[in-house]
Amino acid sequence: MNVNRFVVIVLDSVGIGEAPDAADFGDVGSHTLGNMARAVGGLNLPNLEKMGLGNIAILEGVEPQTNPTAVYGKLTEVSPGKDTTTGHWELMGVELKRPFPLYPNGFPPEIMKLFEVAIGRKTLGNYPASGTVIIEELGEEHIKTGKPIVYTSGDSVFQIAAHEEVIPVDELYKICRIAREILCDEHEVARVIARPFVGEPGHFTRTANRHDFSVAPPVPTLLDSLKDAGLMSYAIGKINDIFTGQGVTGYVTTQDNMDGVGKTIAAIRERREKGLIFTNLVDFDAKFGHRNNPQGYANALAEFDRRLPEITAALADDDILIITADHGNDPTTPSTDHSREYVPVLITGKPALTGVNFGVRASFADLGATIADALGVKRPSAGTSFKRLMMPTLDTINGEALQDFIAKDPANIARIIDHTLLKPNATENDIAKLCEEAKTYNFASVCVNATHARFVTEQLKETAVRTCAVVGFPLGATTTQTKVFEAEQAIQAGASEVDMVINIGALKGKNYALVERDIAAVVTAAHTHDALCKVIIETSYLTDKEKRLVCETAVRVGADYVKTSTGFSGGGATPEDVALMRQTVGQKAGVKASGGVRTYADALAVVAAGANRIGASSGVAIVQEALTGQKAIGTDSDY
Repeated sequence: MNVNRFVVIVLDSVGIGEAPDAADFGDVGSHTLGNMARAVGGLNLPNLEKMGLGNIAILEGVEPQTNPTAVYGKLTEVSPGKDTTTGHWELMGVELKRPFPLYPNGFPPEIMKLFEVAIGRKTLGNYPASGTVIIEELGEEHIKTGKPIVYTSGDSVFQIAAHEEVIPVDELYKICRIAREILCDEHEVARVIARPFVGEPGHFTRTANRHDFSVAPPVPTLLDSLKDAGLMSYAIGKINDIFTGQGVTGYVTTQDNMDGVGKTIAAIRERREKGLIFTNLVDFDAKFGHRNNPQGYANALAEFDRRLPEITAALADDDILIITADHGNDPTTPSTDHSREYVPVLITGKPALTGVNFGVRASFADLGATIADALGVKRPSAGTSFKRLMMPTLDTINGEALQDFIAKDPANIARIIDHTLLKPNATENDIAKLCEEAKTYNFASVCVNATHARFVTEQLKETAVRTCAVVGFPLGATTTQTKVFEAEQAIQAGASEVDMVINIGALKGKNYALVERDIAAVVTAAHTHDALCKVIIETSYLTDKEKRLVCETAVRVGADYVKTSTGFSGGGATPEDVALMRQTVGQKAGVKASGGVRTYADALAVVAAGANRIGASSGVAIVQEALTGQKAIGTDSDY
């Protein structure tokens, strides 16, 4: 099913554990969701729980699901920052090379002097502070003197607070625009923020007239790609401010989280154009993260969770909802600033898969690339698409749907065959012939030893046939580091799929931790470069119990397929083994039947048992039999 619209909701600051470089940002131990859950005695998020939030990380009160309703995983930030602008830009495909400037000691005198002269007023403050605290500290003096309050935080922001009866909102916005012009070059902060407030001393309250004056993105984002293609990019909340309107086709501001949810639901129902609805819910960050209020934060998440069924009910049949975040802001740490964390991603909607773990992506920008891919627009400059892990393809369908696909046209059997030649004496001419056959019959991939990956990729360019390379083949007895290196080398040579052999001896010796680390490392290497990873379990050596255990392990670490055999072990794919593997992995992974599949009848038997990919050196014979009804002569080799 094609997708018409994406609805992306950013839960501002809802991080899910320290990033690998957290120490560089002073954020070791930060875990917004995890630490908050412990602090409040458990989170109450039943709808997010069903989607698979507890499958991404261990969270008190949020149980992992056997069958999550969403595609799930987490993103790693690449850009050198942990602020709102950096996070949102990277989600839409911009990876910054240098950080925005920070001012832990306030802004330099030369900047403040220029600013005060330009606005014709002296200022108060000019130090890092909580917005609510500083207006209590300086609000009364501000009312008496008319001097605006300037402050910053751990983010790259120049914030200006003013009482609406002292400096009207329009004048405050004008002052902010002046600051925006002054703050350039080395002092180009990410945002100048208007922070109007009302009330009396001791009872000041910030109003919803906040406005962010951001720097424009340095390169086109996904929003630009959508707009250039004539599609919708509708911004809700502070999204328009963050992108300075660049690429935005329409927008609406919000009062608070629930207003943002309401306006998102209204947009889903009313704005049916193809494209993107992009929402930021800021209260998690502004009201609770920065104020170190874990209980308030948890309550706000529960409030969002209660509204989640309304959001999903409003979705059309061709909509996809994505819930994510832009950074962390752990309310349990001494810091009141953002934290360098992974961000969660939950993806749902009728066009999306369910229960798929896409793992840990190497960049926030992968999200923008994926949406661009799904909507058929130009990808931003950064990011790698994981569309194949989000939406059904021949890599994900099985059972009756796959059997129907083949029944409609028996030639379709070729679409799930990896046309294979793994003999040690295969020459370049042999591989060239294999590629020509693959192009003629439209096989899923050409599967070869990694030494041929670059040649195969060149032969298959401008076709839909993929390059598949084997790793740790055929024994599986090389080190994990060697397998990872093999996988990365093969992918750099053009392979978009790798078939890795497990450490069979470690499994037989019950060293299950090593088996899991081995698989996980290769899966991560493959997914980092947008490649599929199939895990060869070598069924002929295993008991049924071991087959189930290793299939469960492969699924747990995010493998795309489990595969029966190398073809070198003396045993190949049987319908019984395929059925057991499919029963074990369910819909969470594909099953590849390899070894001994030499005829069309063999192929139909393993498909009926649950396979949705076949590895065969007899691919041509299988397809010819499917087309003619006459059994063809295939190779005697399984490899």
